[in-house]
Amino acid sequence: MRGTPAECPRCAALVDPAAGRCVQCGSALAPEPEPAAAPPASAPAPAAARGEYRWLVGALLATVVLIVLVVRLTGGAADAEFQPAPVPTSDAAAPVTPSPPAGAAEQAAAVDALLDSSTASRTRLATALADVGACRRLPAAAAALRDVTAQRDRQVRELAGTATDRLPDGTAVRTTLAAALRESAAADRAFTRWAERAAAGRCADGDADRRDGMAASARARSAKLAFCAVWNRVAAEHGLAERDPDRV
Repeated sequence: MRGTPAECPRCAALVDPAAGRCVQCGSALAPEPEPAAAPPASAPAPAAARGEYRWLVGALLATVVLIVLVVRLTGGAADAEFQPAPVPTSDAAAPVTPSPPAGAAEQAAAVDALLDSSTASRTRLATALADVGACRRLPAAAAALRDVTAQRDRQVRELAGTATDRLPDGTAVRTTLAAALRESAAADRAFTRWAERAAAGRCADGDADRRDGMAASARARSAKLAFCAVWNRVAAEHGLAERDPDRV
């Protein structure tokens, strides 16, 4: 079945459109279909994106390493700049004076304090003896002598508890001072008996007690001389006052 004739778009001849082409000029009766549009370019491949990411990470790491190197280099220079200069040492070392053993100063001070106490007792004793010898103020003199005797006994006990092992000749310091204090206490007891006889109204009596006191006092003085011979070396070493028998 023949369709409605159509005009050839090229030569204007009437042809059957079903033929598809003009029988006169051979032109196509219908326009050729336009080629399909090319698909749009796809997004960059994931591999390219990963490569760009790795480049950024590498750049950041390189920057961090550079900063660390700069800090370490400048910090090391600053440390070297502020290092103290070494102190020059001489080949010949200065002589060193050995210091006293630990605790020696404390022991020397304790003995010195005990000597001060003994000196105070001796001063009070001399005043009381002068009163008894003059037969005056006898009750007060007898009381003073009793107190002095008690003080001497306390000093003997105090010395027994005082360490002298750190002192030079510490044993001699202890033994000579102990002998001096014991003989002084014996003299004080004899003088006290003399004062008590005098206070009872018998000033002329009691010469035997007075002689006993004088003998013990002489022995105490000999012990004090021996003590001072060893003590004054200790006192000089520790900056303490030297002693004589009248100050022990």
